[in-house]
Amino acid sequence: MDDYQPMRNALFLKIANDNVYNTSLILSSALEASGLRIEDLAKLSGHSESAIGIWKRGKGDIPFQKMNDCLNAMGFQIRFEEIK
Repeated sequence: MDDYQPMRNALFLKIANDNVYNTSLILSSALEASGLRIEDLAKLSGHSESAIGIWKRGKGDIPFQKMNDCLNAMGFQIRFEEIK
């Protein structure tokens, strides 16, 4: 891990929390934070490079399970919590 990884992760988490409905921005930010390329993510997640590219550009909806697969492959997870 490089010295800037914690800052990139923190920035990604802020962007994800502030833009929860913008899945393409979340995917793009997670890719940047992880340091992976689309090609790397495709291999790790099992989804095609073309699909990931489409999702990243906001040209198609990302099914929940596929978004979860991608985030998990980059070291992040989607978490639900009960509101109290």
